Amino acid sequence: MKNKWLKISSILALAICLGLAWLNFSGRLSAGSFKLWFLIVSLVYFVTATLSVGKKSGA
Repeated sequence: MKNKWLKISSILALAICLGLAWLNFSGRLSAGSFKLWFLIVSLVYFVTATLSVGKKSGA
């Protein structure tokens, strides 16, 4: 179950990255805010994706 939540959160983090890029492109988000939030969400993605791939499933 934990592995499932890690995969869901990593996919959600990727979707948020795309959303941040779109907000920056459309001018609704400043470059400074975009860089900060993209850094944070990217770190969350890499941590959750690494944990979800590295953990053995309970089955």
